[in-house]
Amino acid sequence: LQTKLEQGRDLLLEFASFDALDGDRITQALAGAEERKALSNYLSESFSFFGLELEPLSSQVQLVKPTALLQTRSTVSAESQGHLQYPEIAEDGIAYTLDRATALAREDLQFLTWEHPLVNQALDRVLSDQIGNACVSLIKRPALPAGTLLVECLYRLDCAAPPSLDLQQHLEQPFLRFIIAPGPLDLTPRFEFDPLLDALPAKPEPLAKLIGLQRSQIESMLQFADALADTQTLIEVQTASKTFKKRQDAAHDRLAHLARHNPAVSQEVVDQTLEKRAAGLSFLDQVSPRLDAIRVIITA
Repeated sequence: LQTKLEQGRDLLLEFASFDALDGDRITQALAGAEERKALSNYLSESFSFFGLELEPLSSQVQLVKPTALLQTRSTVSAESQGHLQYPEIAEDGIAYTLDRATALAREDLQFLTWEHPLVNQALDRVLSDQIGNACVSLIKRPALPAGTLLVECLYRLDCAAPPSLDLQQHLEQPFLRFIIAPGPLDLTPRFEFDPLLDALPAKPEPLAKLIGLQRSQIESMLQFADALADTQTLIEVQTASKTFKKRQDAAHDRLAHLARHNPAVSQEVVDQTLEKRAAGLSFLDQVSPRLDAIRVIITA
């Protein structure tokens, strides 16, 4: 018996020991749960903004449908509907789930992920909407004197190239953000994006009056931000052009090598890579920053 105990398995020790496979499975499950929670929160806020009603059908299934207000506006033009639009939502609604197992078990449900066309179209709708692209915030920063005026500018790099060129992936920073102080001075490195979400409650009338008094200074700070955006865009375009050219040169060399050994690869196909490279570099040269949002910040 003693020999069997010494040579046997210690189940308690096994239970307490780390299992890499189980650990990976648990880690992936937690990551998936966090991603589903973030998507669920976004969908809830998005549905509310676009005038949709969210109704839980079970713990894993939700039904989203247009509200009465949205249904009454469905007969008017898209321009007059304002922000009360949402892609591909029928009048009787859509039942969806964020859980893959539930979606596999029920064919009548939409399985929503960040890559789902419905979610992507909603994101595009929010990005293209004019609501919320200009605001005033009151924040408290011990390092800055009270009454300091800051201007936060968010620029989008516009690239009018066709999707077939796939140039957007070569722009490492499609959005540029700057925080400008009087002077003007660039204080962007001192302010991360998330901490500016702690805005203090403030009445709009005094802030609007202050903005009117500081209009000329704000315009000067905007011009400084425009200059910074132009400089940073040039750097981004140079980097993107190098990576795009390198990728197309590699594709050309590979096809040229294949053409020498495979008659099915025509010279026309090889030349298309050079044409694509020339077109892509031309479109990258036309990339320019566009002011997408502005926030005037006043320290308390």
